[in-house]
Amino acid sequence: MENRCMKRPKIKINEALTVAFIKWLAMIGYRYTSRADGLHFSHAKHDAKWFPRNVIVFNDGKLNKVANQLFAEFYSYVEVA
Repeated sequence: MENRCMKRPKIKINEALTVAFIKWLAMIGYRYTSRADGLHFSHAKHDAKWFPRNVIVFNDGKLNKVANQLFAEFYSYVEVA
């Protein structure tokens, strides 16, 4: 039987990568609001349908599903020493 729930390899995220990811989101046009559970990002232009919505970076460093997808794209541009 085929495993439908295949897990993707986890990328270890340290504090420097988190800060760089937040700066990258701001650079491509996202604006954030600080809430009790973390930073909530939305795109500045409401008519930009190709940008993912509801990007959340939680206070404990976890990312929601949309943020994980954006982080994977961000990580492909970063060279980690």
